[in-house]
Amino acid sequence: MSSTEDRINALAREHLGQDLDFEAGFGDSDVNSVDAVAFLKKVGENFGVPVGNENIAQFQSLRDLVNFLDSNG
Repeated sequence: MSSTEDRINALAREHLGQDLDFEAGFGDSDVNSVDAVAFLKKVGENFGVPVGNENIAQFQSLRDLVNFLDSNG
């Protein structure tokens, strides 16, 4: 697991109460869309990379989020 994944998982445990499957999307988990958007914004703040609604729509899986943060951070 990359350090980006470790950091995201730590945030997920803190804010969502669960670890995340990076090969899945939020739609495949029990995270509702409101919580998912709030969580993604929190992740962006933590990484210093704005994650706006236009970015969120492009993430097919959480791996896409990791790649986005690694390439924009």
